[in-house]
Amino acid sequence: MKERLERAQTRMTERFAKLRTDMKLKPEQVPLFDAVENTVKKGMEQRRQGFAAMREQRENFRHADIMERLDAMASRQAARATRSKELADAVRPLWSTLSDEQKTVARRAVREAFSEGRARMERMRENMRDRWQDRRGGRDHDGDDRGSRRGRYHSDDDDNN
Repeated sequence: MKERLERAQTRMTERFAKLRTDMKLKPEQVPLFDAVENTVKKGMEQRRQGFAAMREQRENFRHADIMERLDAMASRQAARATRSKELADAVRPLWSTLSDEQKTVARRAVREAFSEGRARMERMRENMRDRWQDRRGGRDHDGDDRGSRRGRYHSDDDDNN
């Protein structure tokens, strides 16, 4: 887990360094860019802490009722909204100083970062799906990866009726 966090931080640092170079920032834009970078890094740390807290509370939520789950979901969404607002507030002053060329470079960098993030998330989901399948005894032979339906809703006796 620690290695994954370090790789993510390294990727982000490299991305920001490349973006800083590609945007050809003017001296007056550098402090504004630094503010954006610091806000993104702060948000990353807050998300990491939130995930750690969720892992610690996983056992408690295993038996949580609907209200506890709804409250937890609302808290996560509120935290995400706060981070989004902080990022927007940090980006706005920089964005207003950027040339059209710099904005194009920034848009491309954000698109690439999101694309990489989606690909990583999809790989993570596939790994989780595979682990789940391994725990359940593998996939059915017909390609249906949802497991056997036999016995879930009816018994063998139902076939004789």
